[in-house]
Amino acid sequence: MRITQLLLQQEALSAVRARLQSLQAAQAEVADGRRVRTLSDDPRVASEIMQLGSNLRETEQFRRNGLLATTRLTTEELVLESVHDVMSRAKGLAVTGAIPDPADPTRQAALGEAKMLLDQVISLGNTRVGEEYIFGGGETKVAPFKADGTYVGDTTLRRAEIDDGLTIVLNHSGDQILGKAIQELQDLVTELQSGTAASIGGAFGGLDAADQLTLAGQGIVGSRRRDVQETATRLGMRSGQMMDRLQALRDADPTEAAIKLMAAQAALERTYAALGRVLNLSLADKF
Repeated sequence: MRITQLLLQQEALSAVRARLQSLQAAQAEVADGRRVRTLSDDPRVASEIMQLGSNLRETEQFRRNGLLATTRLTTEELVLESVHDVMSRAKGLAVTGAIPDPADPTRQAALGEAKMLLDQVISLGNTRVGEEYIFGGGETKVAPFKADGTYVGDTTLRRAEIDDGLTIVLNHSGDQILGKAIQELQDLVTELQSGTAASIGGAFGGLDAADQLTLAGQGIVGSRRRDVQETATRLGMRSGQMMDRLQALRDADPTEAAIKLMAAQAALERTYAALGRVLNLSLADKF
């Protein structure tokens, strides 16, 4: 008889522990609104939640990469737009400065402006985003153009992964995109210093070719920037869908959580009552 009572007591105590655990889980669910916190709560759902969390972190990294790409590409696009304006003005100088006499005031004024335009393009070629020079290729810590227009960067193309398996080129090398503009401006300066009227006017063709190269580069950069923006839109939608799914799996319905808490409290009270009866029986058996 004592063995039977001992077993009943152990079972009753085990039931109390189980009810307490259920009550604690229900209280936590009400407190933080989470239905699943650990793998043991629901292995299948918890596994999906973990995978969704991993996917969300990866998507967030893609979005950060996209923001960086947008900043760099927008900056390059603005630089090329400025270079286009410079080249348009330089072409005008090749027309107005085509005067036989090197000492002519108009030609001298054109020479002074051409020198300033050359310096301006070199300065634009040394544009930075943060601490990095965007036209230096892989050499991002050193100005890619010397004061005389010499290019000291390299031809490395930098890339960023903006979605799973999708990368975008972040830059043109300075020599590729600005080298001809600098060379043609240098030639214009030389012609205005010592050339003939015909040779000064002839510089127009080279300046225009450099300008067209700049415009083409601007179009490429603009296309890349739009690709990044479209990808960012897709990532935003995907992230929202995953977040909705995550919340649906993880978060508890407030009403259901409250009902579950009340049920756990009632179950614990019934278990305490059952334990009390077992203990009373045990005491009665002793006496």
